[in-house]
Amino acid sequence: MWRRDASEPVNAWLGMMVMGGGGTGMADYRQHWESTYQEAYASGKGHWRAEHATPRAFLAFMESAWAPRQGARILEAGCSDGLNAVHLARRGYEVTGVDVSETAIARARETAADAGVGVAFVCLDLARDAVPGGGCYDLWIDIKTLHCLWRDEDRQRYLAGVATALGPSGVLFLNCGLALADVRAHFPLVFAALDAETRGQADVLDRELPPEQWMGIRCETLEWYCDELKQAGLTICASRREASIEAGWGAVVVAKREH
Repeated sequence: MWRRDASEPVNAWLGMMVMGGGGTGMADYRQHWESTYQEAYASGKGHWRAEHATPRAFLAFMESAWAPRQGARILEAGCSDGLNAVHLARRGYEVTGVDVSETAIARARETAADAGVGVAFVCLDLARDAVPGGGCYDLWIDIKTLHCLWRDEDRQRYLAGVATALGPSGVLFLNCGLALADVRAHFPLVFAALDAETRGQADVLDRELPPEQWMGIRCETLEWYCDELKQAGLTICASRREASIEAGWGAVVVAKREH
């Protein structure tokens, strides 16, 4: 969830956050996330460790909806410090973890070494670089990675890479954020429980910006994700919204490559 600093004027905040604008330099994902991880680890805390450990939705999917063969090949996009990848490697899968941050990948390798498991961790940008490992993956995991790609062309290249890299029965598991307006429409009790400033962001966006200018807070809906995946040549197997006051909100989509 992107939030405006209380001391920052709303108009300045909007200008910074518009897709493709200056401000935080979101167009340069590698630089942004490398700086983010360096600052997080310098402060003594892992960036995603507490907040984004393997979500319940993914564990439920692994246990009930997806029956992988032993040694199945898995790629996790945006692996951060490697907790999910290590969890999967312990279960006997061949895992590749990818992140744009060298700092995150270094921490991920330490995580795997401490756990005594083998994971191939690679630093690259999946929106611009070739998918590692030669493709034919049985499962591609995206937990808030597509959500962090702000340019349409990067999202399209990323999803084209997903479709190409999945094997004949390969599955994409997507768990990404929802727009505040979507939360307000489908989970009014959750939206009402948010602090006043966050609720106000949705109103400001409705007034100030047309939908096509927003990524992340304004535009992302379950239908939007599904449309993007279909345009990339993927078949939607299952999809749903989920939200709670404690865990936040997101869209969960399971898709397969068309053959």
